[in-house]
Amino acid sequence: MRKSWWVLGPLLLAVAVAVIWTQGGDGSPEHQGLAAETISGPGTELPDGLAVPEGAGLLAPVLTQEQDGGWLAILLVTGDPLPVWSAYVSQLADLFPDQGIDAERAPGCRLDDDGRFGCELALDAPDARTGGTVFTAVSLVNPPDDVTGRYLMVLRSELHPVAVGTDGHPGEHPAWAGGTPPAAKPARQPPRVGQALAPSSTAYDGDQGRYVLLDGSEMLAQWGTGSVTGGFDVLLRVKSGSNPDKVGEGYAEQTAQRDGEFEVSRFEAGDTVVVHYTPPGGAGGYQGSVWVVNGPGERDFIYYSLDND
Repeated sequence: MRKSWWVLGPLLLAVAVAVIWTQGGDGSPEHQGLAAETISGPGTELPDGLAVPEGAGLLAPVLTQEQDGGWLAILLVTGDPLPVWSAYVSQLADLFPDQGIDAERAPGCRLDDDGRFGCELALDAPDARTGGTVFTAVSLVNPPDDVTGRYLMVLRSELHPVAVGTDGHPGEHPAWAGGTPPAAKPARQPPRVGQALAPSSTAYDGDQGRYVLLDGSEMLAQWGTGSVTGGFDVLLRVKSGSNPDKVGEGYAEQTAQRDGEFEVSRFEAGDTVVVHYTPPGGAGGYQGSVWVVNGPGERDFIYYSLDND
């Protein structure tokens, strides 16, 4: 069962338990605990004329998807979450002026009865390129098994050749009622090889021994909890000297639910090569997807998504 909005229900060095963002002497941001090739600071260009807002950093390269022209980006929130949220939503308001977005009111942010804070905004807008629509979603999340100790922002855009509806619209999201959001949950210690990627969000007994960190990779963040009934979305960095395709194949084999051929697509996106594995799965179990982003030099990352049906 899928979520109603896209937090991959289908970009990061092992993160220290505490992640701190400081200002260098020249005013440039310096992120303690992440290598320079892993995080890009405010002002970094994103697709569609957007940019990383102040108080956040882009983790790994943007994941582009050739099949629909869409893209995915994961931001680490290094400042106060509400100003960062409003700054990005303000960009969306400029990009989609007919959507009635009031960024100053922090639309889509809420504090649940159990004390969990998060934000979610989704909209459709006409797309002049295709005559269809562009679906844009952004969420502010803090999953229970994350290793960053920070809020994350998940940015997604999809192109549809024909107009489609969405169950989210700025006008349907209440403005933030005010107050200070709770601090992000403390970071979980990053798993070692053989330890569970997401111990509290998988669905079945035995999952913690099956969906584990593989040799040659490091977990950078968990940015989603799969579908409503379980799973996870994690970002991994391929270690120096490791073969990204071999590591990606290992994760694809890990998530296969039955015998059969994997669907594999390979395409170039700027200076990166993206390999997408879709192992056999589906009804009655999990469906997984693994994207291997081969960047220049050794900037190689893996997006790994597992959703319980």
